[in-house]
Amino acid sequence: RERVEMKAHSSVKFRNPNMSICYYNSLNFGDEIGPVIAKRLLENHFGCSAESLPVFNLFGGSAEEAKETTCLFVLGSVFHMVKEGDHIWGIGVNPSHFRASKLPKSLTLHSVRGPLTSNLIMKE
Repeated sequence: RERVEMKAHSSVKFRNPNMSICYYNSLNFGDEIGPVIAKRLLENHFGCSAESLPVFNLFGGSAEEAKETTCLFVLGSVFHMVKEGDHIWGIGVNPSHFRASKLPKSLTLHSVRGPLTSNLIMKE
């Protein structure tokens, strides 16, 4: 597949100004790389820069900021951290942290990581 050329002076933006690529980084490489991968995928798909997309680290951010941020989750076993209105694009479940009864009713599910995650959330 050919790499898409970047369009000069154009960038990817979220429609929702409160949306960020969210991740939980407590020195876990898999969680930390999520925003980098998401930005590169968006750049390759749309052919413009994604560098200005906001990124929010749930580990280091304030609880108030986390409540106000609509998250796009892309990697990690962080399904237990999702809240109303968030978007899920490839994250998974850590069974030791996940409770289906706590699953927010208003989520946008684009994709999940695999069959374990799919089975657990489909039970709800």
